[in-house]
Amino acid sequence: MTPTSPPLSRLVPEYVRRFSAYIPSKPDDELKKLYGCSRLFRLNNNENALGPPPAAQEVIRSFPAPHAAIYPSGDAYHLRVKLGERLAVHPDQILVGNGANEVITFVIKAFCQEGDNIVTADQTFAVYEWVAEFSGFEARLVPLNDFRFDDDALRRRIDERSKVLFICNPNNPTGSYWSEARLRRFLEAVNGRQIVVVDEAYAEFVEDPLFPNSIPLLHEFPNLVVFRTFSKMYGLAGLRIGYLIGDHEVVDIIRRTCV
Repeated sequence: MTPTSPPLSRLVPEYVRRFSAYIPSKPDDELKKLYGCSRLFRLNNNENALGPPPAAQEVIRSFPAPHAAIYPSGDAYHLRVKLGERLAVHPDQILVGNGANEVITFVIKAFCQEGDNIVTADQTFAVYEWVAEFSGFEARLVPLNDFRFDDDALRRRIDERSKVLFICNPNNPTGSYWSEARLRRFLEAVNGRQIVVVDEAYAEFVEDPLFPNSIPLLHEFPNLVVFRTFSKMYGLAGLRIGYLIGDHEVVDIIRRTCV
């Protein structure tokens, strides 16, 4: 760059300039040396300390190394077929991404345009807020009520430019959750005016019979999108497998944002 060149900052949108780059934690080998320990449990990442199930480990060990040179199926066809069988939905109702972070990005890119906003809680999985804000959209953050998502307060923050509502159920990090009756009431109140994302990354840990079985609700509420992951209960965070389930039309729209 010559002394007379304009600063690069002029090329950067204001909503990006407001952010500092995310700094991940150091790799395990560096942290072990730093703290003089032989094993780490990174609780900040909510990793499964038990590791993957033995059967999954066997499959991973059997992967032919030369296949690493081959691009995988771009739409995770075989995984979607298996998930469809397990969840009783059509494979085309499933979209697989590089962890939950990518499917969050898919949804926001698909439904938000300049001037739009998303609505979620102020103490929840921060990536909803981050992706919206560094994409140029407002993230409206609603305080929790008794460590839970406050459905009434969420509805009060919705306006005509609200496009996506993110509900983390059970919530990360507080562990609270909505019952099926409460989720249904919220969906009925929204009445299809916004996309409602229910992030169920930790659903497999809930034993309460009142916890919602959200996927059958897709038949009644086509604006509902459900997130799931292999990172938590299944101990496969390193493989980065997140996915969403939704109505055929909604998933087709979201798929248009995927490369």
